[in-house]
Amino acid sequence: MKLILALLTILLAAACNQVPHEPTQVYQEDLSFVPLRHPFASRPKLYVDPDTQLTNWQRQHKKSDWLSTITSQPMARWINDIYAVDRLSEAVADAQKQQALLTIVLYGLPNRHCLNASEIAKLASKNPPQLPAGSATKNDYYYMVDQLALRLRGTKAVIILEPDAVSLDCFVQPTTGWVELLRHAIKTLAPQHYVYVDAGHVEWHTPSEIARRLRLMGVEQAEGISLNVANRQPDANLLAYCRIVSPMIGHRDCVMDTSRNGVTPPGNEWCNPPGQALGVPPGIINNGAHAANLWIKTPGESDGDCGTDAGIVLPTGAAIYPGYFSATQARDMIRATSWVDTATKARLPTQTPVTASTVAVRS
Repeated sequence: MKLILALLTILLAAACNQVPHEPTQVYQEDLSFVPLRHPFASRPKLYVDPDTQLTNWQRQHKKSDWLSTITSQPMARWINDIYAVDRLSEAVADAQKQQALLTIVLYGLPNRHCLNASEIAKLASKNPPQLPAGSATKNDYYYMVDQLALRLRGTKAVIILEPDAVSLDCFVQPTTGWVELLRHAIKTLAPQHYVYVDAGHVEWHTPSEIARRLRLMGVEQAEGISLNVANRQPDANLLAYCRIVSPMIGHRDCVMDTSRNGVTPPGNEWCNPPGQALGVPPGIINNGAHAANLWIKTPGESDGDCGTDAGIVLPTGAAIYPGYFSATQARDMIRATSWVDTATKARLPTQTPVTASTVAVRS
């Protein structure tokens, strides 16, 4: 088995020339992996959310049917705080009405951006003082997870667990308690739902290192891993990475975020790079470990005051922030997307308004 995995690693790395060199060591800890349920095997209908920043913007602006290229697609509902949990009941009921599989992103770890002490102090010095993004305390996170489980009672959902967390340095720092918190989230949510732990992407960690981290936090109880959330890595590289990592973690499945990877930006720039394009639409794959392509990050939502959105000031007077819906960015992504037909592109507006969103959620 070790020889087969080693050969697979070498062949895939040579094929896409992007997967990091991987040693032949495969972790052999005695873990009891739960049986996979393969929720995409029955080819379920994926939930299309009618209540998003994009659909609200579309309802408020005339001649905005061009945005349906994005809003007609199934996309994930992000749970960034306890207030988002409280608002989830309507989406759960709507998904049941659609007879569709709801995808949720749980993104609420304390200090989820892994800020250092000086960065936290800088936030505290603001007027009014600010806290790092995420739950204020570990107990708040436990409560958030438990409340999410209650809100989802009676239905089943795909849950993308904590984008970036396993890949960040904070994950391996005992003082953060992230391993304990993630294990609690999996233990609480996995029995009734399909949990996919975020595993970053090919440019972040070697397959063996990400497998080691995943095993630390209880991946054996999860359905699989998510790759490329909010990033723009090409499909071929993600598939190669999935095929290497999966055997190291009990042959768990992979779902891939293809919402914004139609074009790979130079230097793997992640923050509002120029020339963005939509990736392939969400869909069921069921090809080996590759279970599905999902739109986990919402196309058109800004990464913040950087890249092509640098210097944009909103009507409120604030600088543009992560999670704000940029109609200009959405339009430009549609225009650059190869699978969008010419008739749709011809209807794209030459100008798009910058509006004061009342429903945007800071990430």
